[in-house]
Amino acid sequence: EDGVPGEPDPFTSQEVHAAIAQAFGSENGLARSLPHIKVYERLFVNGLHIQYDNRLLPDPFKPPPTSVAPELLTNAAQHPTPEARAYVCVEIPGWHGQLVVTLFIRAVHTGESLYIDWTFRILPPLRDDFLYIDRFFEMSQHRQVRLSLRAGLRETMPALIRSPHEALRIWRRPKIELRKRSRQTRAIARGYVFDYGARRSIREEACGIGRQHYFLARDETMYMLLAEQTLTRAIAAFLKDHHVNLGQFEAQVKLIFDNSINIGSIENSTGVTVGNDSSTSVNTPPKGGK
Repeated sequence: EDGVPGEPDPFTSQEVHAAIAQAFGSENGLARSLPHIKVYERLFVNGLHIQYDNRLLPDPFKPPPTSVAPELLTNAAQHPTPEARAYVCVEIPGWHGQLVVTLFIRAVHTGESLYIDWTFRILPPLRDDFLYIDRFFEMSQHRQVRLSLRAGLRETMPALIRSPHEALRIWRRPKIELRKRSRQTRAIARGYVFDYGARRSIREEACGIGRQHYFLARDETMYMLLAEQTLTRAIAAFLKDHHVNLGQFEAQVKLIFDNSINIGSIENSTGVTVGNDSSTSVNTPPKGGK
């Protein structure tokens, strides 16, 4: 629908999300240059705030569903609430899964202004102790045998001493879990606040804090800068197509890039952070503006 000349064309938050997803997609977006990029929409809900919404929690005595209807995603994008928020998620993996950079983007259009919020989350490589086996090839077979025997003998006696306690603990584990489940069921049935949120994944638990390779740290920086550049260009193109004045947007994007891109020390391949918790707001021009 053509808008009145000189006035912005109407649009919704969901349309902004679609334009952002397209900018990162495989047809004409960043995924054409960087393979294996995943772009999808997610609904994020606080685990303490879904007890009374049967769309998010059909059965209060079961975990929340891992997927929702597209209509619910669209409604959450166009009518955001404090409890449920829709995000466009861009996942950029590298180094065979050792590095995963994820960009979360949320647009809120109120009619007179557009708020864009984005933040990065980095899944760093595994801890050094998980990678120790990669250094075994440097040892001779005789040394590997000696180290294995030494470690085995050192752990044998403590393991034998602990074995009765460990056997008893394993035998009691089902009963302990059953009591825990009963307490949770009673709490839910009586209307107490219960956290349905997800726990940390195994991959997150195994994360380290260092970057084993200099190039890996450099790629982390590259992914984040390319993602921010793609995002700001997509928003600018979308607003331009809808005849929104870009003066304030360009000024705020310049301010964000000048101040929020914080690249830490990469000495010994430590981590970097770019655009942490960046956000900007774009106001539509007054009537009669261009």
